[in-house]
Amino acid sequence: MDLDETQIEYVYPLMYKSLMLEVDAIDNGIEIAEDPKYAIKTGLSTRVGRLNPSFGGPNFDPNAQHIQFKKAMMIAEEELAWKLESLT
Repeated sequence: MDLDETQIEYVYPLMYKSLMLEVDAIDNGIEIAEDPKYAIKTGLSTRVGRLNPSFGGPNFDPNAQHIQFKKAMMIAEEELAWKLESLT
């Protein structure tokens, strides 16, 4: 998707508030509420985090990290594209 400068200026703060702020907060361990009643385990950070290989386990494959990283990139790209499309 090609955006002109005016569209980028419009979309940037919306994208930050609706996606990047969430990812950054989760990455930094900031809870969504002081006393959350439930945990969200289906979001982007969780889906990407599940791809991390178990280091040192009996089925550890040193090549798995690269493979899983590529999968994580595809998930993140899809989420980013979907969010951008929903804002434009």
